[in-house]
Amino acid sequence: MSEPFLARLHAVTRATRVPQGLAVVLFRRYFERAPGWVLLTTTGRKTGLPREVLLPCGRFGDGLYVISTYAWRSDWMRNLRREPAVRVTCAGWVVPARAEVIDDVAAKQALVSAHPFFPPAPFAS
Repeated sequence: MSEPFLARLHAVTRATRVPQGLAVVLFRRYFERAPGWVLLTTTGRKTGLPREVLLPCGRFGDGLYVISTYAWRSDWMRNLRREPAVRVTCAGWVVPARAEVIDDVAAKQALVSAHPFFPPAPFAS
């Protein structure tokens, strides 16, 4: 099974974790209300503490989609595996939610087709 090219660049995000965290702190008020962005708060799988990540999102009806470029290498995705209850901050709202990870390749491709927010990308099963 081959992983997508961007998944191999996960070390880049690990190296930029501190500047990204600082950007969230400095521009929090903007990102809380910015269209196309969401602050996702998960529960840390090791510590049980709240962990916040800034993600681009696509909204539909009463839900939203986010995508993990690094799949299960992302800490926030691994946190979701343990505890899918999350808090979503977007458009000035803070809402408790339940995350659903879609692993089925056909379902992923259908989402990509239905929501142009997601660029076409190869998916590995």
